[in-house]
Amino acid sequence: MEVELLQAFGAIGTTGATIALVIMLYKAIKQMESTVKLTQIQTEFQLRPWIGPSTIFQRIEPSINDDIQFEVILKNFGELPASAVNVKFISNSKMINRQDVISSESTFALGPMLPNMEKRYWFFIKKETWDKVIASKESLFTGVYFEYQLKSKQNGYGIISEYVVSSQNFVHKDMWINNPESKI
Repeated sequence: MEVELLQAFGAIGTTGATIALVIMLYKAIKQMESTVKLTQIQTEFQLRPWIGPSTIFQRIEPSINDDIQFEVILKNFGELPASAVNVKFISNSKMINRQDVISSESTFALGPMLPNMEKRYWFFIKKETWDKVIASKESLFTGVYFEYQLKSKQNGYGIISEYVVSSQNFVHKDMWINNPESKI
């Protein structure tokens, strides 16, 4: 009878240990799934180029022509190079929308950008327009869009700004990222 009792307790103990092992294995698999998902998100947002401005828009004096010259310093904040960066620019006396900037005909090819590399982009405002802005007779809105390819899809970063005469600086009205791969 003692042997049978020990066998019964042994069977119950083995069954309990097996159930506990299965539960622990299930939880470990679920943990691995969440780790894989987190790694995919990290890879999507970290191992890629991230092109954007590293400073404010600065006026350059003297200008290389008769127009008013501004400079934007772009930087690749990502960990991978961008093979070809293009900049689109538009200015207007009325508020601009994102589509106006993205579809702008004024495009300049900056070329490739390695990680942590900076490049300078100049844009110009006509002197007659600038004189009206400074005299507060007209507003000045600018749109700058930096686009680059990633996984055969267009990615980009855009800024719509307004020049504020009292602060003598551009104030960003809208900023956005175009990232077609994003699942967040």
